[in-house]
This record gives sequence, C-alpha cells and structure tokens, in this order.
Amino acid sequence: MIPAMNSGIQITARSVNIVRGDPSVDASLEAVEVNLSAAPSPRWQACFEFVAQDRQGSLWRERPQFDRDVLRLLAVKGQVAAIRQEIPDLVSAASRLSFAQGLIDSR
Repeated sequence: MIPAMNSGIQITARSVNIVRGDPSVDASLEAVEVNLSAAPSPRWQACFEFVAQDRQGSLWRERPQFDRDVLRLLAVKGQVAAIRQEIPDLVSAASRLSFAQGLIDSR
C-alpha cells in the first residue's frame, strides 16, 4: 500500500539513518535517510526546502530528495550528528509553514 500524500497532518521525523555502502556517493559525503511519519505533499516539500536552504552546503549537499515517506540527503562527512539534531526542528517548521500556506491559499 502506498501512503497518501500528507496535506494537513503534522509530519514528524521518525528516524535518521546513515545508508552504508552506496558506491554512488562521493567519499566526502554520507547518504542519510530520514523516515517521516507520512508522505509529504509537494507544498510541504517546497516548505522544507525553504526552511532548510541555509543548511544546504554546511550540513548537506544538493537538494533533498523525497520518496514517499523518506527524505534523502547527502550529508557532509561528520555532520550526521548535527543533522540528527536539526531535522526535528526543520520538519516541524516545514509542517507549520505548509499549514499556514494552505490557509492562505484557501482564502
């Protein structure tokens, strides 16, 4: 079963894991997967990218990739602990912003 895209429910980060042994990942980076509580809507994804934009470069490279309820990042080696600390706040901020944008769009 494919989870429905989330449009109004609060999304949370369930876990942050390093993906070991991915030969396509540069040696200076670590592949990280964040398991989310639901599949985010395109609006939520855009909100996440907006609230996280200043972290890109210092904590991870490239744009975050979403696959259903999994968020994938290419972390700068040694920054996984910082990502684990930051992700809950970023996910929460993206959820609040997405909700607010939905309210504005519904007017």
